[in-house]
Amino acid sequence: MEFVMDDVNSNPLSPCELMDQDLDDDETLLLLPDELIGCCLQNLEAEDLVRLELVSRRLRSVVSSDYSRWRELCMSRWKSNSPQVLELAAEFAGGWKRLYSEKHVSEKETAPWLVPCISEVSAIVELIKGEGPPTPTGSPVSILLDAMGTSHFTNVLSVVILVDGSSSVTEDDFSAMRQFGKTLMGSLRSTYPGSHAALVQFNQYPRVESPLSPIASGESIAALDKMEQIMGSTDIAAPIRLARELLTSSNAPGGDKVILLLTDGQTHNEELAMTEREARGAAEECGARVFTFGVGRDVDEAGLERVAAGSRRFVEGKRKNFGGCYFTLRRLKK
Repeated sequence: MEFVMDDVNSNPLSPCELMDQDLDDDETLLLLPDELIGCCLQNLEAEDLVRLELVSRRLRSVVSSDYSRWRELCMSRWKSNSPQVLELAAEFAGGWKRLYSEKHVSEKETAPWLVPCISEVSAIVELIKGEGPPTPTGSPVSILLDAMGTSHFTNVLSVVILVDGSSSVTEDDFSAMRQFGKTLMGSLRSTYPGSHAALVQFNQYPRVESPLSPIASGESIAALDKMEQIMGSTDIAAPIRLARELLTSSNAPGGDKVILLLTDGQTHNEELAMTEREARGAAEECGARVFTFGVGRDVDEAGLERVAAGSRRFVEGKRKNFGGCYFTLRRLKK
């Protein structure tokens, strides 16, 4: 018996193109269930998704609720960013689509500088604070916990902020560092009022602008407001050494200990190696988590990442809090 088969090459259209002929209008496409429409979105770029939202309310709803695709787009476009920061920033933004939109607009407004968007700054602050955000003061839950005699402040921090005031730092960079410090302290004041903070400005020598004091007193925030740049050369090992001394002194408060180094990181290899040793020493001696922040035109990101990594390796093995990490605070796009 002889079997006769159709010539597969007689029709030049692919299976997908044949299906497109059947789905050649919006009404036919909308006959598909949301799950299948969602599958069709997986290879679309952000611009295509935005255009698709304009077709109908239903497509707008499907596109907006496609968590996985917007997450992939965010992670792909900003792959150099910390995944932990992006995950938490998406929560603050209200979803991955909103985070994508926020970062896209922020990049256009701050170009040619790379600056974290508002949701990213909030995420970074929460990661520094550790153990997740507590119940805000005055909320119904916090009032109930107060009535029960249960403290809703689950974490108390001792934070030392090190601000680079050397001549390589521009006025705009210095302002960005001051603003981030105020944002962090304001967040601590409203959520962990039992925390303490100190402010140190440095060039080749570190200078205590505000000693370790209760965050509720407002002393450290006031010091940030009136702090003027001291200029000079740079030594980033000395301020970490001073921060370690402040956190381990006999009158230092307890709780989780954090060191923030805000700098352009412009230094020589020998000093950078010394800075790494100081950061590891602080982690080993008092469990301090060291976070580094790059600010400036020519940030040594690799060097600042190594400084933070020393404390991360040590701290993450001993506690659940997010260990030391490098973040870009304000950098010229290359």
